[in-house]
Amino acid sequence: MLITKKNVVDYLEKGLVKTSMFYPITKDAHYIVEEELTIKLSNEEIIKIPKGFVFNGSSSPRFLWWSFPPYGDFFFAAILHDYLYHIKYPKNIADKEMLIWSNIINKRNFGKKIDNYLRYYAVVLFGMKQYLD
Repeated sequence: MLITKKNVVDYLEKGLVKTSMFYPITKDAHYIVEEELTIKLSNEEIIKIPKGFVFNGSSSPRFLWWSFPPYGDFFFAAILHDYLYHIKYPKNIADKEMLIWSNIINKRNFGKKIDNYLRYYAVVLFGMKQYLD
């Protein structure tokens, strides 16, 4: 299955993108990809997120989970972003991809777009530690 910007919403609505929510898998990672995801990035590059990839969703501090939970409508973008950080894809491109995919998934909801941009600026400003880990 090749996930593109044009078909990602259909895949998500049909439940074809699967992750398991285990808490915790490791100290910092709470989710696991249950099947390989093949994704066409905005620059037309195709990447594969392997089955079994462990990630943490959106890295918001626990005290902000009431407003910025680690999962939600943007979850696919968080998987992609975490994987791009994992493979040391250029940080600025990984951050921008997260915003692009979040906005595609949440294009119908203005409030969600605000959330997308807040998360984007948070990773731009504070994501370097995660990127270097």
